[in-house]
Amino acid sequence: MQSTERANSHCRNSFIRTLQNTYGWLIKRLFKFGLVGASGFLVDMSVYTLLFAIFGVPHLIARGISYWVSASWNWFWNRQFTFAHTEKRKKLPQWIKYLGMCLISFFPNWGAYYLLTTYIPFFSEYKQLALIGGVGFGMLFNFTIASFFIFPDKNTNENRSN
Repeated sequence: MQSTERANSHCRNSFIRTLQNTYGWLIKRLFKFGLVGASGFLVDMSVYTLLFAIFGVPHLIARGISYWVSASWNWFWNRQFTFAHTEKRKKLPQWIKYLGMCLISFFPNWGAYYLLTTYIPFFSEYKQLALIGGVGFGMLFNFTIASFFIFPDKNTNENRSN
């Protein structure tokens, strides 16, 4: 019985090592992207709360503004942290490309927020929870687009360890 358990444990450990060796760089980069996204979420929520709750800006306008401030924050930190290993490109064109990607993902994000706050009374009262619903929607899409088109890695095989 113990030998079967050891064999299973060995297979499981071997499988995990294989995944780490093959895709560890991707998991690490996705984790960094997630950290930047989490900090961007805090910026998004803070700007939204400041505009809506403190300055009385209508919630849909506050939501739109907070999204774009957060997108710019995320571009900067993804450039400096997540994709620091890639060739540095001119900032303005890269930022514009990043915002273009965000424009595509903005509509489902904002649309989910709009639908939740418009048609579900709970979210009408707790708008910040509706914001959370929209934010997580496009992370993998954004990561994929950012990896291939915004921060392309010409030497993917050499830089996978970064």
